[in-house]
Amino acid sequence: STPEVFEEYSLTEVPEGFSLETDYVNESLFTKEQEFTNGTQLIRFGQYLAERADFSVDTDGIVTKTIEYADKELLCFSNKGMQYALWTEEDYAFIIHSELPMEQVLELAASVKK
Repeated sequence: STPEVFEEYSLTEVPEGFSLETDYVNESLFTKEQEFTNGTQLIRFGQYLAERADFSVDTDGIVTKTIEYADKELLCFSNKGMQYALWTEEDYAFIIHSELPMEQVLELAASVKK
């Protein structure tokens, strides 16, 4: 069921040197997308209503693994220099992807809060 109000989540910790480049929120579609950059590397964060989440990710030749990190169960994989972490929480599905090492992507995921 669709929540009555969009509860916006955010990355509460972003590595030093990164700044918010793009911030898109659509409360009626229950989505949020953000992009952070330090000039050479990107961090992308997405929040979507879980029942409507539709991720388009190149998965050719990848191996996924489930990682328990902090209080989250994350589906993680790497592909073509990008690290991905996906998970659901309450009514939402989340994705973070970046060229940063997987450990940093996991730390970013752990920092996501309402």
